[in-house]
Amino acid sequence: MGAEKNLTFQKGDQIAYMDTSYKVLDVYKNKSIKVEDLDGARKTIKATDGLYNSLLEARNHPKVGEEQGQGKTRDADLYGAEQMYNMER
Repeated sequence: MGAEKNLTFQKGDQIAYMDTSYKVLDVYKNKSIKVEDLDGARKTIKATDGLYNSLLEARNHPKVGEEQGQGKTRDADLYGAEQMYNMER
């Protein structure tokens, strides 16, 4: 049953993909979904569309830096900059 959940979207899902984030507004009986991106553009995506599979993959396997990892990456960059500054002094 848990594996089946990964094959479908849920209303309210937030998915980071490419340079934007998509919010699932509605899930239809035919598995199509209505999404809204960060710009406010809304579109209906069918299960046969490439974007549907890409969003499903991005939701199931988020990349570091696209969700929670973003803050960690920024902190690591700041730490590295501080170390370089201390070495130069």
